[in-house]
Amino acid sequence: MKTVKIRVKLFGALQMQAAKHGNNLLEVELPAGARVKDLLQRLKIEDTHQVIAAAGGRILEEDDQLPQGAEISLLPPAFGG
Repeated sequence: MKTVKIRVKLFGALQMQAAKHGNNLLEVELPAGARVKDLLQRLKIEDTHQVIAAAGGRILEEDDQLPQGAEISLLPPAFGG
């Protein structure tokens, strides 16, 4: 089965949670054709409405496919003013 390897950088509360494990930059291998929602599921992020995924300066949707070698940033939405 073909796979894609992507790099994931975590920010905000996700970064603080990952720091407990020693790193906020992860390398994840997923089946070819995987989408953003598959990545979030693999990382055990259940409340997907509280996470913004971005790549290449563009906000990604849950159904966007992840290409080989992608660098994905995951961050909480910004609030306040």
